[in-house]
Amino acid sequence: MMEGSRYISRTGHLSCPPSEVFRFVTDLRNFRQFISSDGNDANNFGEESCSISFAPVGKIEMGLKEKIEFSKVIYNGKLLGTQEFSMIIDIAGKNDSRAEVVISVIASMNPFVRMMAENYINRFLEMVIDEMEKFRGWNHLYEKPTNFAA
Repeated sequence: MMEGSRYISRTGHLSCPPSEVFRFVTDLRNFRQFISSDGNDANNFGEESCSISFAPVGKIEMGLKEKIEFSKVIYNGKLLGTQEFSMIIDIAGKNDSRAEVVISVIASMNPFVRMMAENYINRFLEMVIDEMEKFRGWNHLYEKPTNFAA
């Protein structure tokens, strides 16, 4: 894992067991429901990678790096093609209970960029945890379009 500044969310208390959260967050296509497109065709979601444009931050590219079944998911990414970061989702709870999640972002940034980005990162983490706590569709995973052509 990279060295850098570490930002940690509060613990989110979700409405489903850890297994459902894990299956949902390991397919990046599921993230599109949390991202407002605002007419932006630049957002691209694949199973293990995505590219998202956020104002005022810019383009973020992210890919699945590692997954530990039902407990941890690690993504690596780049902001604006140069600033590297890792995002870690730690998932806790018994299999039949409500999951708890903590999201961490580790970013390699020079002091000036760190000063500019710190508030955005902390607000992003808070927004993601809030949205995860409100979300009720954890068991509705992304489904590939069915091709009925013979």
